[in-house]
Amino acid sequence: MKLRPGYLVALAALVVTGTVIGVAVRNSKREKPQPPPSRPSQEMETLDKARLDLDDVQLNDYDENGDLVWSVKSHGSIELDRATMSARGTDIFWELRRGEEDVLTVVAPSFLIDYTAKKIRFEDGVESHSSLEGFEFKAEAVSYDMGTQRLRADGDIQAKFRDYSLRAGALAFGRVDETLNLTDDVELRYAQYVGTAKNVVIDKPANRATLTGGARVEGGGYSGRADRIEVDGEKKQVRLTGSVAISRGALRAQSAKALLDRKAQRAEMRGGVKLVGEGFTARGQKLVLDAAKSTATMSGGVKFSTTR
Repeated sequence: MKLRPGYLVALAALVVTGTVIGVAVRNSKREKPQPPPSRPSQEMETLDKARLDLDDVQLNDYDENGDLVWSVKSHGSIELDRATMSARGTDIFWELRRGEEDVLTVVAPSFLIDYTAKKIRFEDGVESHSSLEGFEFKAEAVSYDMGTQRLRADGDIQAKFRDYSLRAGALAFGRVDETLNLTDDVELRYAQYVGTAKNVVIDKPANRATLTGGARVEGGGYSGRADRIEVDGEKKQVRLTGSVAISRGALRAQSAKALLDRKAQRAEMRGGVKLVGEGFTARGQKLVLDAAKSTATMSGGVKFSTTR
């Protein structure tokens, strides 16, 4: 989506009646704003087919086809300033359209639109949720780039997506993206598992989270680390690949890859497995650690040695 000259035409026309326009909501009941109109108003279409309109305390933005992309309403005020080409608002209710049915809602005490930079900024504690995906988050601030159609949330992120609970320093995603990107010391909780990493990417359609950068996971009596950890919400499994290390009690094992099965309560490791326990070392191609049976079974050219 590109800003067109219509933005500036609309803004200039709106401030003819004053350098700064302030609109306040006088509603003692402070009812939740009604959904925005689905098409541009006829009045704004006359302003060089501008895609931005101001109706009471509502701003709407449309794409080149005239379809609504986002809208913002205020329980407080919205001010447009021609000198700085900006708009400020308080007590904000913002909706981002993502497809025919999905709507991402952002609620914030204040916001700023910078038309020159094509940026929208929400501050002072932001809450957001999606109407379809079971996705919601809280953050200190959220920025939306109108040019790239991407959002970024910053500051002690607390998020939920389906069965995942997450904490992070930053969260980013696009208007039409199929992924969520979390960075800055991310913590992911899924069932009995707790994962930590520098980066986490969630594939929304696949319901899968991928942890990289010092990735670790604990749960079901197991503690593991790997170059890459995938938490699969559909299969209810955790896969570890690349320099895998798993421990359970006094047992420590290394391999190329591993699978933690939530239902079976076991860890299956493959590829050059090394198992170290009290007084012994074993090597093989496959190792199964069964938490339910409290057993360790190794197979595939097993070599066993004792240590003093």
